[in-house]
Amino acid sequence: SRIAEITEQVPAIVLTLDKKMTRTELLEITRSCNAEVLRKVMSLLNHLTVVTNKSNLPKNYLPLNMNDSEIFELLPHLLAEGLKFSLRPAALMAMLCVLSRNGILQERAIRFLTGIKGKWLDLASSENNAYAFSKICVKLPEFFTDEENLFFQKLYVIGGLKLNAATRITIQKPLSPKVNEMHYDTKIQCKTCNIVRSTTLFSDVGTSCCALCLPRYNLKYTPEPCAEDKSHLVECGTCKCLYAIVQCAKLYTRPKCFYCRELLETTPYRRCTACQNKYVHFDSTELVTNNGEENTFICAECKHSTTNQNIIDIQVPISTLIDENKTQIYNYLNINIKDNINIFATEWSLFKLKDKIELEPREDAKLLPMPLIHNKKPVLNYTLVFDQIQAWIQSGKSEHVTCYICCNDVPRSRIDDTCGNKSCHADACIECLTSWYEAVKPGGIVLISHLSCPFCKQAPNGKILKKYNKQACTILRPDKKNDIDEHWYYGWCLDCYKVQKAQEKICSGNGDIPELTNFVCDDCAEVRKISKNANSKFCPGINENTKEICGIAISKNGGCNHITCTACHSHWCWLCVKTYGDSIYEHLTEVHGNYGLDDNENEY
Repeated sequence: SRIAEITEQVPAIVLTLDKKMTRTELLEITRSCNAEVLRKVMSLLNHLTVVTNKSNLPKNYLPLNMNDSEIFELLPHLLAEGLKFSLRPAALMAMLCVLSRNGILQERAIRFLTGIKGKWLDLASSENNAYAFSKICVKLPEFFTDEENLFFQKLYVIGGLKLNAATRITIQKPLSPKVNEMHYDTKIQCKTCNIVRSTTLFSDVGTSCCALCLPRYNLKYTPEPCAEDKSHLVECGTCKCLYAIVQCAKLYTRPKCFYCRELLETTPYRRCTACQNKYVHFDSTELVTNNGEENTFICAECKHSTTNQNIIDIQVPISTLIDENKTQIYNYLNINIKDNINIFATEWSLFKLKDKIELEPREDAKLLPMPLIHNKKPVLNYTLVFDQIQAWIQSGKSEHVTCYICCNDVPRSRIDDTCGNKSCHADACIECLTSWYEAVKPGGIVLISHLSCPFCKQAPNGKILKKYNKQACTILRPDKKNDIDEHWYYGWCLDCYKVQKAQEKICSGNGDIPELTNFVCDDCAEVRKISKNANSKFCPGINENTKEICGIAISKNGGCNHITCTACHSHWCWLCVKTYGDSIYEHLTEVHGNYGLDDNENEY
């Protein structure tokens, strides 16, 4: 009716879609702003054209002579006659016209959004607290009030952090030496044993004996395992200071320096100004410098290295860095988190976080020196780390990684270690790992490859296997030894719950892998035959995991005829060998007259 009132019917906007779009699809924009919904809306906007000849007008059209608000509210009318938007989806359509620089509606969208500025948003509404919606709003700050802009900026930053929780960024940190490696070290001759030792083993360099000469250890003449300029250096797990060890073959646990292990006091150390590693030293130069002079200690490893071998690059998830450096990173992002909550926890949705987070308005936030740490060691490129975090937030997307099982690019959050072994650094998507390890099931064929990492071919550690196939942990040998006869196919026996020989490969004829169901090995099959003549029966219940008959052998020596299987938890009648669920006692009373407590053993 409103369109009929317009005196000038042309020029008018018409819609010429190349494929069908339903009114339901269009109305999804009132509830969501995800990529699929926006694609459908943009398809509508991209297929708008202007008709100037009245005779060419289709049934549904919008005269350009209508005011701006009517144009955007009635855009759905082009798809379904009489369909009209409320103010929020109409404003969202206008924002998309501005962002896409729509040649027909861009100027009208700007006027429309300017006119309704500060009048159409309910910040308490759940649909306005969505990350996808904030991604659109932060790109058009001129159409929102200061309060609204601050609100959407907060959602955008927190949503970007949550989205990139698993995204890895590159940090530089000092090298943590391994016990079996030799590194250049500062060494002097002990005046007691006359052996050249590392300065980290002296309680007072130059005046006292080395630690091995102390009577309490009785190691006075223990020879050095390295040349005079090298040592086996390790890193204390508590204070992260480096120190030398002499009998490295006897180190069976995590390294811990003398001060942390026995004295339980702060370790004195000096820090290398090149690599930032800390070395145990009797006279700590970290806090107080001699005669006011700047500390310029450079470790022997850095002196002998032409490159920064003592500085390594590693990949660390953003969530891990934030857990270790909340104050520094949140200050950089102008975020104030109430109650010290973990924003990455699954129970904290973006809607719940809106009242727990404050975004402090700052006009020109400058990066101040805010050193970061990772595993108690300094991050050397922290300025670049801040830039990387900010870049990922502003990108509005997360890191994607290629899964080399399915060869798809998936978000880093959907990637996991394939086996968890330290020597294997392969990873794959969770869906592929689930499919890979769950291929091994009780009663079915056991392909040994599915009990091994698809890449390094080693058995997965218990943590990974438990995550993807908890049942299979029972058949994985503790020694992870593989003594499989390649001439046989193996199955998972339902009775002994072990991997047993099922069929010789030569018997498969065409070479197809046999399909096993409810597999029972030869030894257990013999036991079953014997059990038929004994006072035992096989459970008729359904195993929840295999969806097959349980088949567990159960013996009964008197008592009630109500049997509860501990394997599949089914309730069945001993006399009928059928399941009855919660009605088991009604069945026993109606059919057998009692529960069987007084039955003699000749009943079966």
